Amino acid sequence: MKTVWIVLISVVATAMIAGSGSYFYINHKAETAKNDLQAQINDLSVKLADVSDNSNNTLVAVANTNQNTNTDPTDGWKTFTDSNYATTLKYPSTLPVPTLSVVKMGAQDIFPNINWDNIKFPVQVAEQSYGTSVNISTLAEYKNSSAYVQSYNQIMSVYNNKNASGASKLLMPPENAQITASSSPTYIENTNGEYRGIYYFANIGQDYSTDLALIAILTNNKNVVELNVTMNSDKSAQYTSTLGKDSTFPSYVANLNSSSDETIANEFLSTYQYLIKSIK
Repeated sequence: MKTVWIVLISVVATAMIAGSGSYFYINHKAETAKNDLQAQINDLSVKLADVSDNSNNTLVAVANTNQNTNTDPTDGWKTFTDSNYATTLKYPSTLPVPTLSVVKMGAQDIFPNINWDNIKFPVQVAEQSYGTSVNISTLAEYKNSSAYVQSYNQIMSVYNNKNASGASKLLMPPENAQITASSSPTYIENTNGEYRGIYYFANIGQDYSTDLALIAILTNNKNVVELNVTMNSDKSAQYTSTLGKDSTFPSYVANLNSSSDETIANEFLSTYQYLIKSIK
């Protein structure tokens, strides 16, 4: 009987020792797994923090980009007000301070009988820029002038339809000059859509030349505002010797647009489109 108890005690002791070993083994393994999991969590937290920082930096960069994109191109420009027609426009400091001339009907016999204000920016470099001017009149003046009945109808068509379809050669040229060539008109409006009109490039003069003009004419259904920028073509040397009835310069002018490799086109993109859009 004593032997049986000894065997039984031995079995129980062995089981206890084995169980204790298994317990410590399992506990150690669980602790190791727990530590490994915690390490992974810590590592993931660091990576998430990095991602968050990068995301914040990206958002800041995007915000800065949007802020730069939304910057008003006319910030820092000067404002000119024509109180006679309650009209304002902005211009950059690269242009000289303009002068205002009030032109009464019949005061200049080379122009049709119409009242208008001439806002002129004095010539800066005679070799490059012949002049920049803005003429302002009323829509009623155009409507009542026999010389501008067709122009009035086209101006109103552009204004009402908000496109350049059917519009061509809208401007107030001297009666002793003509438009020898012009590009297709493109629709343009000011920033709030109140003034609507067209712009185009042209060759205007009394005789054959390589002068180029940027013409824009808009109305707010009350006033008519015309921008006229004139300068010599960058390609004048190429065409001067062939000017005349058979010259290819008119074809060149007819194909000009705002993306053309001409100073007048570049200045439209950098300056004059914003001057036009600032008219109010």
